[in-house]
Amino acid sequence: MRATRYLFLFLFTIFCTNFIVFSQVTVPKGSYIIPMDNSSSGAKYQAKVLKAYGLVYDLNANKIPVQWAFSTTKAHAGTDFHVTNNQVKVYNGSNLSAFDYKGGPFIIDASYASSAKSILDKWKSKGVTIHEVNSAISSVPVQITLTYKPKAYIIASDNCKRKLITDVLDKAGIPSTAWTWGKCLTGVDLDCYSVIMVPHRKHCEWPTFSSDLPKIKSFLNSGGNLYAQCAATKAIEDSARFLTTKGFEKNNQKENWQYPNAGARVFFGQFVGKLEKEGGNVKSFQPASGGSWRSNMIDVAHNKCGPEPHKAVLGRKDNDATKGWVMYAGGHEFKCKTESSRLLLNAFIMGARREDCPCYDFSPIYIGPGRD
Repeated sequence: MRATRYLFLFLFTIFCTNFIVFSQVTVPKGSYIIPMDNSSSGAKYQAKVLKAYGLVYDLNANKIPVQWAFSTTKAHAGTDFHVTNNQVKVYNGSNLSAFDYKGGPFIIDASYASSAKSILDKWKSKGVTIHEVNSAISSVPVQITLTYKPKAYIIASDNCKRKLITDVLDKAGIPSTAWTWGKCLTGVDLDCYSVIMVPHRKHCEWPTFSSDLPKIKSFLNSGGNLYAQCAATKAIEDSARFLTTKGFEKNNQKENWQYPNAGARVFFGQFVGKLEKEGGNVKSFQPASGGSWRSNMIDVAHNKCGPEPHKAVLGRKDNDATKGWVMYAGGHEFKCKTESSRLLLNAFIMGARREDCPCYDFSPIYIGPGRD
């Protein structure tokens, strides 16, 4: 009886988790890598890295797991892993010289190569850069394997505010079926969602806040994630105090950011350039007077001239690894800003460990060592 119960719990954990955590792995010959560095520029770079998230979503939607590799010892824009001459080649093209992968590249294991090929062909035509592995690559820091498509519930006061999130998803090629939106959470069943996303929304513009906040907390307790930007960061943190002791005060001084190592080593901080200057009601934030950051806060970007204010932070609710991530980003509109868009897309694509998961087919399609 006890053995049966443990087996049930083990399977339940697998079925209700859309990401699996690993560490150093060997990437075999025939695998594919989606580079996320800034070796190209302008519109080509934007298409390359933003559409890559659409590719990852498409692969997950077709039950193809995607490994997300980033070093836990790097600095911002540092190398995740290195390949030698001719170890990889351009997809359907020529061999490459030695290459440093940066910015959190995505990997499709060789065992899924045939299933992924038609999807890769489609996204290559959209501007995504794809590499093919000629010989096995050892010691690749695969931190997460994404195993099913995410879905966002967007809380917005109107369609214009909703588009602050969905314009970025659209630019990445992520379909509208990947999100739903509403003005509040009244009557909303969140079991089928992996992340709640809230664009600009002041407390005074959120009449249902007092009833929505307990649902947001419950969602986080069950393993779902929360992403908020601009005024929504202050509206939520002032009451919830997920990452501070007394809430936020905004500090919209000149934007000049520093990127600490801790933030470069987590999923939310996977970008390689500088976060762009951005308008908005809350361009940056810091703990309210007399308050401080909680120990669960991970600093992704703060003022280059001092410890405050911050542009982007995250942390587990209650510093509890079984609960969801709280992610905050300052600034109003990201659709024309590649690095800031990556913050939003990192928050969207990241898996959630949900306790309630009746809406997904949680086949254990990728099981391996080191899963937490």
